[in-house]
Amino acid sequence: MKEPLFLIDRIREWIAPSQCALCGTDLFEGPEIHRGLCEACHAFLRVSFPPACPHCGRPLISEEGLCIECRQKERPFYDAVVALYPYGGVYRNLLAAYKFHRHRPLANFFIPPILEALDQLALTHPPVDALVPVPPRPGKLKKTGWDQIEYLAKKLEKATTIPVLRCLRRSVSRSQKELNREERSVNLRGKIQCSTRVGPTVAIFDDVITTGATLNACAEALRASGAQRVYGIALFYD
Repeated sequence: MKEPLFLIDRIREWIAPSQCALCGTDLFEGPEIHRGLCEACHAFLRVSFPPACPHCGRPLISEEGLCIECRQKERPFYDAVVALYPYGGVYRNLLAAYKFHRHRPLANFFIPPILEALDQLALTHPPVDALVPVPPRPGKLKKTGWDQIEYLAKKLEKATTIPVLRCLRRSVSRSQKELNREERSVNLRGKIQCSTRVGPTVAIFDDVITTGATLNACAEALRASGAQRVYGIALFYD
């Protein structure tokens, strides 16, 4: 039963949704159909890069360097993270449309901001040698026929010359979204491994950063496989 549904999703992608993923406005122009958003919603969602905490990606209000919450944590295995949007309100709806309702054209909307985030990192850090997607839970792709991060990876391969390495593997563990902040910090310890040697500078990308536990576990595995600098890019910060 899953295979026909998966094929239907692919057909919908090629035909393109006829309505904006956020406001439901009918889409007629080529660029709107390509990204799955009307011009008004696209303009509203334009990304900016205010001063932010390098460990969690949240905008800094009055702090310098790290936010108050991250000052109380151990130093992570990653060096810096850039998060694009807050995970709340209309932005929560945006992620839901992409991740849960499989509004695939939104991947085309996310790619330019991801590339902008890489440019922001390059202003103060060495450029990356490779992009690494956060690995899915075991069996996710077989079960659902859809991994929103892998779909972004395929789009990134066409949008940049930076190699995309699918080198991380995740052992069986509880879903992070089912856990509180304390449980998330230990759930993935030792559960992510890197299958190959990597270059000195890599960037991990994921959809949401909450505690940074998933990013940290990925960064630890990458450092054990040769990375000297690890950055993170998240679509949303919670």
